[in-house]
Amino acid sequence: MITNEQKTALDALHLRKIDLADRVLVVNPGGYIGESTSREIAYAHATGKPISFTDPV
Repeated sequence: MITNEQKTALDALHLRKIDLADRVLVVNPGGYIGESTSREIAYAHATGKPISFTDPV
């Protein structure tokens, strides 16, 4: 299990990866999108990144 500190660091890392990306591909089997992924999608949208999904939402 990860600590809250580790989760915070991972969340920040994911946002930095979005900053570096040209586009974002959301892997969402069966259309499922969790809470963290929803925040990352909102961040990518706010920064103007194109977003694609593996499954319809």
